[in-house]
Amino acid sequence: MLLKLLKILAYHLPLKETRAFHGLRAFIYQQGMKRFMQRNYGKIITKEIDGITYELDLSEAIEASLYYSGVYEFETLKCLQQCIRPDMIVFEIGANIGAHSFEIAKLLHTGAGKVYCFEPTDYAFNKLLHNHSLNNFRNMFFEKIALSDQAGSQILTPTGSLDTMAFTASWDIKNGRSKNATEQHIFFQTLDGYVQEHKITRIDLLKIDVDGYELKIIKGGTQTISRYTPVIIIELSECMLHYIGDTLEELLAALQYLGYTFQPVHTRRVLDIPQLIREVRERQSLDCLCRYHS
Repeated sequence: MLLKLLKILAYHLPLKETRAFHGLRAFIYQQGMKRFMQRNYGKIITKEIDGITYELDLSEAIEASLYYSGVYEFETLKCLQQCIRPDMIVFEIGANIGAHSFEIAKLLHTGAGKVYCFEPTDYAFNKLLHNHSLNNFRNMFFEKIALSDQAGSQILTPTGSLDTMAFTASWDIKNGRSKNATEQHIFFQTLDGYVQEHKITRIDLLKIDVDGYELKIIKGGTQTISRYTPVIIIELSECMLHYIGDTLEELLAALQYLGYTFQPVHTRRVLDIPQLIREVRERQSLDCLCRYHS
């Protein structure tokens, strides 16, 4: 009973964006998740959530969160629901196991829209394909590549170190270890190169969540973004950008140069770069809605 109450409080109280309220809601959710993990660690279950069937490993952070709360990143999902129309072409870069991919496909299923899911890691890509096999979406396309600022390949070993965290598909919530237990061969392509190779004639929305590779994707997709001016929903994390060798200031400046304005998904207030940087630092990371403004 307490677990259910914590879940309701964490996700269904009206949003009031004060620091104290945000901290309280995070604390409530964390306590509920802690109890849930203790009771269910190691279980692998198949569950239908909002009309979508997933196989979920409850040892993994994203999958346990999806099972426990019934939604992953509620504010980001709400933003996607409000932005996506059924005829859109969507690129989800950093699809992981599909927590958002299948929600996007569901939003597109009444029209001619498509979602291209990019995921380079073995564990997440295989889970993404398996979850797809449990459903009946015909508007999804899967690419086992990483988008960056140049094409190439790299062999990564499972060190669990921060310099390879961008290619860590999932974290064991009890032991803090990567699910990437074996050496992986990561293939890189630029967004511009992919669009040209596959003759993509438009992109309406880009969702980017790649643990620090965001600026490299923008740099590798400047022509595409300038041509199609898609809506962009992007994760902003100063520490992850730093580990990759980039800065939050550089990322936001690149987006602003391309004509974009910034709205954190949890407030939808338009912020300038200094305001947004303060917000990111206060929250550690956040997802941001970026719209082209001519």
